[in-house]
Amino acid sequence: MFDAKLPSPISWAPSQWWEGDDGEWSTFDLRVGTPEQTVRVLPSTAGSATWLVTPGGCDPPSSTCSEARAGIFNQNQSSTWKDLGLFTLGLEENLGRNDSGAFGLDTISLGLSNATGGPTLDSQVIAGIETERWYTAVFGLQQQPMNLTDFSQPQQSCLSALRARNLIPSLSWAYTAGARYRMKPWTDPWT
Repeated sequence: MFDAKLPSPISWAPSQWWEGDDGEWSTFDLRVGTPEQTVRVLPSTAGSATWLVTPGGCDPPSSTCSEARAGIFNQNQSSTWKDLGLFTLGLEENLGRNDSGAFGLDTISLGLSNATGGPTLDSQVIAGIETERWYTAVFGLQQQPMNLTDFSQPQQSCLSALRARNLIPSLSWAYTAGARYRMKPWTDPWT
């Protein structure tokens, strides 16, 4: 039976940019912090947190580097940033990758603007990255909570936060990974 109280799925339109260091992939606009800073992200099926390239990821600073890495998030310019500390990113450790990130909580909004974007979520886990192993920012799609300091204070994933606030009907998602050089050019939204 249909439940009239379930919200509709969110359709997050692609940015119309093709980015990445291992091919040209369709990215998505994400607004972060207060005042908002816009970056572009690729979906990550392996992680729960949002990883954003911070100013140290472009050393020396340049607009060319910032554009190549799909935008830079400067947490020092956000009045809503709450620093949590430096922690291991925790992905691909079995491959010898044990990079760290500057973790914190901040506001995120899906899409380029309020008019075209999706919801806004406060106090979301963000890892500021400077490594080039993950060249472009990522938006974690895993639903597992993150335990940064201990198991008594888990932090909700973005997907779980959307569901808990009744902004999406379930924890499922779909994504078409548009690659610019494959077949005919089109972009499908992430739903």
